[in-house]
Amino acid sequence: MKSLTFTFILCFMQVIGFAQGIRFDRTTHQFGRIHETGGVVNTTFTFTNASDTIIQIEATYVTCGCTVPKVSQKPLQPGEQGTLKVQYDPNGRPGKFHKKIRLLAKGLKTKAEVFITGEVIPHPYPIITGNLRWKANLFNFGQLWHNQTDTLWLPVTNTGKTPITILTDQLHLPQGLHLLTSSAVLQPQADDSLGLVWNVPASDQWGFSFETFSLPIQLISGKKDSIRLQATSNIKEDFAKALLLNKKAQASITQDSLLLPATVTGESKTGRFQLTNTGNDVLFIRQIKTSCKCLKVVAESSTLVPGSSTHLRVDYTPGKRQFGKRQLVVMLTVNDPSKPQTRLTVHAEVKKKTK
Repeated sequence: MKSLTFTFILCFMQVIGFAQGIRFDRTTHQFGRIHETGGVVNTTFTFTNASDTIIQIEATYVTCGCTVPKVSQKPLQPGEQGTLKVQYDPNGRPGKFHKKIRLLAKGLKTKAEVFITGEVIPHPYPIITGNLRWKANLFNFGQLWHNQTDTLWLPVTNTGKTPITILTDQLHLPQGLHLLTSSAVLQPQADDSLGLVWNVPASDQWGFSFETFSLPIQLISGKKDSIRLQATSNIKEDFAKALLLNKKAQASITQDSLLLPATVTGESKTGRFQLTNTGNDVLFIRQIKTSCKCLKVVAESSTLVPGSSTHLRVDYTPGKRQFGKRQLVVMLTVNDPSKPQTRLTVHAEVKKKTK
């Protein structure tokens, strides 16, 4: 019983000693609601050496690089005060935050902690690329008809203090895409927008299409940079006129899966799918896409009159690091109103070369 009492008293003394070692004027600062692009916010905690010995702050510890503490470094005599200045950068950190700052003190071998809390109101343009903020970095056109041309505008704002120039003469866009700008210079602290025209017939794309391009820019210092932007759409064929005339091409494939003979790295294997037009209108092969550059699929004929057939030649050449069983995908797009796209599968097995 005496041992338990002694232990309790010792623990109580340690707690009191810790509290008396470094005593803050407050342990939490609430910044409230702050704006993401409103700049760095600051607060200062005051602390007192409440012990009977000299205290030397050795280090500070934070849980995030967004929080920067600066503390008094001089030794504090008993009863003397010091300050802990804390900066918090809300840029790129929307939402609620709760950050801890810990002091490690020499002399008492104790630690003391304070906290900063608040909520960052997100900027309406959440995507950050340098001083430019975007509402999105993707031009999502959704569904487009193959005979359609459409334009989308993407809001952007320059949050910096100097203008940014778009180098339109150095811009290289995928086929069928064209960039529109209200001005080639994005002024500081100002909203603007970029437009993208998708000329579908000129792009000669079918089905789901995903394009990536770089937007070249130049800062006032002369430094050049580029911003990666993307555009996507699902391009479909308009069959309304053909259906009114009761005209319908129909693609029939004998099998939608192909098993190639086993091969080794660098050695090609070949197979074929057979495609037949069982409809009453001419069948056109619009596009053939594969899931790997190692797989090439070519149609012997891209135009099939009703009742005719053709072969899709499949050539698979595995890369240096492709081993084991492989499953590859071929997407076939045709002018069949009932099934414009067909997914074909190619199975292969790649073995290591024996020396």
